Amino acid sequence: MAPDQIDGRTLNLQYLILRYIVVMVLTGLFLAVVDFALHYFWQFQGGAGVGIVAAIVPAMDAGHVYARRMRRVPAKGEAWRLSAILLAVNMVFSGIIVLALAIGTGIAGQLGDVMNAIMTPLGLGLLGFFLVIYLLATRFFLGSGAKNEIKRQMRIARKQE
Repeated sequence: MAPDQIDGRTLNLQYLILRYIVVMVLTGLFLAVVDFALHYFWQFQGGAGVGIVAAIVPAMDAGHVYARRMRRVPAKGEAWRLSAILLAVNMVFSGIIVLALAIGTGIAGQLGDVMNAIMTPLGLGLLGFFLVIYLLATRFFLGSGAKNEIKRQMRIARKQE
């Protein structure tokens, strides 16, 4: 039996990825509104660290969806595989958004300068470091979301008894 099929239950990876994208976009929009409001009303900048929240919330939701569908926490190998897939989706989708914003705002000509800065040893090292951080965060919060969903299901089952 395939690892994504248990007792006749299968994980619909396409649904999981689509939902991950929707939650990522909604989280990003919410964070943008909150960051704007903080800056507008209280002159407070959220900073770049807020960006990882846009990876944490969708990963937790993906864990919830996985546990709700499969009725278990993903095994270590499954969790790493899903985390890598979700990270790749996050990177591709974020890249598309950045490219669309750059073209829409007319600063697309400056993307070459940004790429030149990234393609240095220091830039590639920092990029690799942030990718590892995002992968670890995605993996941790995917598992955390699944564990929380299993606990929630157990509480509901106890109440029904």
